[in-house]
Amino acid sequence: MLRFSFIVSAAVERYAAGMRVRSGGAGLLVGLALFCFRTAFAEEPIAESRRLRADGEYERAIAVLEAALAKEAGRLDLRVAVQNVEMESGKPGLVERYEKLQDGSADARYLLARLRPSAQEFTEVLKMQPKHVAARRALAVYAAWKGPWDEADRGFRALIEENPRDAETRHRFAMALYNRGEWESAIVQWGLAAEADPGYPEAWYGLGMAWSTRANWASAAVAFQRALGLDPSHWRAREGLVIALAGQGRWAETAAHRQFFRDRRGKVPAIRESITIAFVVRPENAVAVREALAPGAAWVYRFDFFRPDTAAQEADVEKPIRTMELRRFEGRVALGETGPDGRFTESRSWTDVPAPETLLQEAR
Repeated sequence: MLRFSFIVSAAVERYAAGMRVRSGGAGLLVGLALFCFRTAFAEEPIAESRRLRADGEYERAIAVLEAALAKEAGRLDLRVAVQNVEMESGKPGLVERYEKLQDGSADARYLLARLRPSAQEFTEVLKMQPKHVAARRALAVYAAWKGPWDEADRGFRALIEENPRDAETRHRFAMALYNRGEWESAIVQWGLAAEADPGYPEAWYGLGMAWSTRANWASAAVAFQRALGLDPSHWRAREGLVIALAGQGRWAETAAHRQFFRDRRGKVPAIRESITIAFVVRPENAVAVREALAPGAAWVYRFDFFRPDTAAQEADVEKPIRTMELRRFEGRVALGETGPDGRFTESRSWTDVPAPETLLQEAR
């Protein structure tokens, strides 16, 4: 899911600067140029497993990957892909299973460390193989999360110096920079990741986030579509695409993607009870629009209003200053304000559910 705290922060930045939108940087332009002029596809069988994951066909996805592993047992990317499917599907007993699969190799130890991540776990991998790239990358990610940042920065830069075309390391570095609010540096890394490997979906997802922070919805939509073309099971990219399309007023085009989520809810654990379908920045506030996916949810649409105040801390930004909901009642639906105590105060009602863009105008 997109980090809306940072999107709100970007809205705050634009508001304080007179709503000026800055250029994305050379790396981002290179990445989008590659989208326009090159076609690349994720390597099979990982691409096939992604298509199956998008429909919740987890056992079939694992079977495809394991068939490939039978021919290329040494490929860590395939083993990680299997584990990713197992984790997303909620397969029980994974730690115990991977403990039994330990064969003295650094790769097997790395797969176990991924299930119980800590600095100590990944350090154990490096004791077995000091130059293990995936473990070193994981330690840099962990340091970016827990600190110290200098350690993370050194770790990422060392890996990139050794292999400038390592798209995954550039993506992880970009995400760490993005989470620190260093958006321009993050954009450069995502652009270089897309340049190094146009078939790597996370690079395009990152570029989509970067454009979203600037409310450049057209460019964000291009990047998210690219990510989904490579990985249709990328739920965050699909949600980001819905937001980017809505940001351009292309509401009709969001319908198929919103239905995609509804059709797979309950079948795909990664899909939650609701999704964000729009984010609107205005001089007086910013509004995040959420749509409930569960038929029996208390509300159909929810509008969370945030204050574009440059002095606000991230925790304050994440807490809405006002919430409105469209709720179902017998024979009608009603829009109203929901207080901190959950009390609903109706302001208008309809006999049927209005379009979200209509409701957004009402909520304003």
